[in-house]
Amino acid sequence: MAENFFPVSGSRYRKFDTLYLDSDGNPPQRIYTLIDENGNTLFEDCNRELLRAILRNNDVDALAQYLTKYPEVTESLYSSGLDVFYQAAAYGDVDVLRSLLLHYALHTNNMQSPNERGSLLLNIACKNCRVNTVRFLFDEYPEYADIHARDEDNTSAILAAAGWSGWNIDEASRRDEIMHLLLDRGASAKDFSQWPSPEQVMVKVDQPRENVLTLAAPWAGPDLIRRLIDKGADPDEKTCTYNTADRGVVWKKEVNLGVTALFVASIYWNVEVVEMLRRHHKSSGGVAELVSRRDSCGRLPLHWAAGGMDTLKLLVDPSAVNAQDNDGETPLHYAAHSYGRLTSIYKGVFQYLLENGADASIRNREGRTPFQFLCDRFNDGIPLDAATMSLLYTESEDLSHGDANGNTSNKLDPRRLRSPAIKMAYNPRMSIIPASQQQSRSRKKEEEADAFMRLPDREIVGCITDIGINFTIADLQKPNPAHVQQIFEWFAELLLNATRETVEPAMRAAAEDICGEFADVVSPDTRNLMGFFVSLRRLLVECGIQDFSFNDLYKPTYERLVKIFSYLINFVRFRESQTSVIDEHYNKAESTKTRIEALYGENQDNESRLEDMKNNRQAMEAQVREKTMRNEELKRRLLELRRSQEKVAARLEEAKQKKGELTTLLEQRTQEKITMKQESAKLRPYVLQSPSALQQNLTELRDILNNDKTRIDALDRRARALQTSADSFGVVGSDVASCIKILEEIAMEMAKEDEEMAKNTKQREALSERGNNAREVERAEQMLKRQLAKWNERTEKLREQSNQKAQDAKEKMHELRATHKKLTEEQTNKGKEMEIRRVRIEQTEKKMLDLKENIENEVHSAYDEYLKMEAHIKLYITEMEQTVG
Repeated sequence: MAENFFPVSGSRYRKFDTLYLDSDGNPPQRIYTLIDENGNTLFEDCNRELLRAILRNNDVDALAQYLTKYPEVTESLYSSGLDVFYQAAAYGDVDVLRSLLLHYALHTNNMQSPNERGSLLLNIACKNCRVNTVRFLFDEYPEYADIHARDEDNTSAILAAAGWSGWNIDEASRRDEIMHLLLDRGASAKDFSQWPSPEQVMVKVDQPRENVLTLAAPWAGPDLIRRLIDKGADPDEKTCTYNTADRGVVWKKEVNLGVTALFVASIYWNVEVVEMLRRHHKSSGGVAELVSRRDSCGRLPLHWAAGGMDTLKLLVDPSAVNAQDNDGETPLHYAAHSYGRLTSIYKGVFQYLLENGADASIRNREGRTPFQFLCDRFNDGIPLDAATMSLLYTESEDLSHGDANGNTSNKLDPRRLRSPAIKMAYNPRMSIIPASQQQSRSRKKEEEADAFMRLPDREIVGCITDIGINFTIADLQKPNPAHVQQIFEWFAELLLNATRETVEPAMRAAAEDICGEFADVVSPDTRNLMGFFVSLRRLLVECGIQDFSFNDLYKPTYERLVKIFSYLINFVRFRESQTSVIDEHYNKAESTKTRIEALYGENQDNESRLEDMKNNRQAMEAQVREKTMRNEELKRRLLELRRSQEKVAARLEEAKQKKGELTTLLEQRTQEKITMKQESAKLRPYVLQSPSALQQNLTELRDILNNDKTRIDALDRRARALQTSADSFGVVGSDVASCIKILEEIAMEMAKEDEEMAKNTKQREALSERGNNAREVERAEQMLKRQLAKWNERTEKLREQSNQKAQDAKEKMHELRATHKKLTEEQTNKGKEMEIRRVRIEQTEKKMLDLKENIENEVHSAYDEYLKMEAHIKLYITEMEQTVG
């Protein structure tokens, strides 16, 4: 038995003690099992719910047993969309996440990095408000905690933390803590959500998808919003916001443009943030301009805030309370349309708007009033009361007045009129029209529209004849499919430049791509007519024919042709009448196209200039490096010369000092010599009197003279050496003067170099800026290349799958043909046998009929005999009774 890793009761995993079976009662192909502390076997299901339970319970020992038995599960689950690293980060328990990261550290060669699986651990922890996990990643695994990294959705950590997923107050508190933690570590408050891929870009705009401020505006407190603004977030930055219809706003488009943080805070009734944004703009004197900004649908923040009383009070302006959006709807329309979740609040909203000048009689572009929107909510099952309805009902309200779609206020569902008060408040004289009458009325309107568009037969025939096609009233009343197809083809060529010949290459290529060598199974004429039908149907839909079908080409009828030709001719006439407008727009389109081409050419020129500047920058950088090296070499040589000059100057001073000392010593010795000569002259008379003493004195004098001569020779040599040194010092001095002159020239050259360096710095900054732009373009290009590679890979896979399917279909076709041939032969043989059996059966049936006739004759004869016998018996009985009597 496997080692028991479970230290706690297995009751947490009790539901996994039975083998999982699918809907057909079959077990999975591979059975994953674990052992609890009681020795019971736990079974994994197909959705890995046991592993999820282990991660949710932060059960490190159970996870260790799971990874020990099935180490490949991390990669197999990643390929199936369930990644254990992301699940652990989402559940917020650091122990299992630490175990998984240690497991990855031991198996890096066989596993993919946790941050290379499409998302990022830090982003998942931030998105799910896991404060402990975020701190754990920052403290213990900083390599997985890059606050500037983006996942496959182009989302950074602060964007993931700012995203809103519910009304949980505890979640908002944890999000706030994570946001402050990220800001403390250098996250950008100006970050914005990028469009991830071209297929997700619903509109071509220059605005970011969402920024940190608009993501945090629904739930954040004023302190966090203030800090974001202080960190550089722009509260006036316009973004794109997706549909959030759960907040009650009538959304016109899937993506709304021109949305700022104030709009988002208004729709989520974040009163504190709205008040803080007002104060922020009040300090700059822009509150009036703030509340009067409109989004891409022409709505004010007041429209967005139409469901919340406190937010409404901060944004209401009597001069703008009746402001209409692009569809002509006022804030009162929005409040009426959003009615239903908190009826008491909306009743107060209606009353507050009306008290501040809201006009309940204003109609939108479809001719609908707020009262009609309120009636729509009633038909959706939202209860109304008389007081609420009376607030929006006006004397000018015409209950039978229809909007652009023919809907009126008196079309309330009668099954929902349960309260007498509602009936009285609505209108006791209203008429409730049955649904059948509504349908007949809609059909009648369609017939009236067709009658309005319908042209006389003679006019239709005349128009078609004018275009050069022989067509009569008889041809219209009894249409010929080939003739009708010719007329349709002429109209399509005129309006779409499409004929069966123009679609023939594409249809042939499609047939060859799908059917391969069996492309001619469908005849080319039929195939081309099918392709032509698609173009023709698109044209007729634009003309107003919504029900055009293939029967109108193969089996045309008089009524259908009159309708279709009438719509087509009216469309052509309208187009001819609007030729000037079309030409004007075409010219504008051509000018726009020319402008685009010019901008493209300018962009190409700028790119070439940028490339030249890059090359110049590289050459300039090489020159700067060379001059810098030369400058450093000259500085080094200059320093060496200065040190040599200092040494030579020191030696010169020392030599001069020694020369002075030696000169003084020479003068002193010369003076001593002269003195001794004078004394010798004085002593000479006395010396002559004593030869021996004279000889001794001479000897001493000779010694003294020799010593003096030696000293004089030494002094002469020293003087010559000093003279040589002085000459050397002169040469060195001239060299030093030359060096000084060179240094001055170098200083001038360095000044020029500094000027060039300043210019280079400016150019480097410009190049850096353009380099950043180029890097952004390169990053976007790399992203697009990756996406293109993914799509190419998917296309290649689809092509391989289609080829495989085509091969399988071809093999299956061969098998079916062989089977069909075999069945045909069997059918032929069985047909012969059945013919023989049929003849035999007919003969047998004939024999049976003869036999049946014989049997019937025998039965009739037997019956006659029976009747005779019965008559004889009765006669005999009668005779016996008479005899006895």
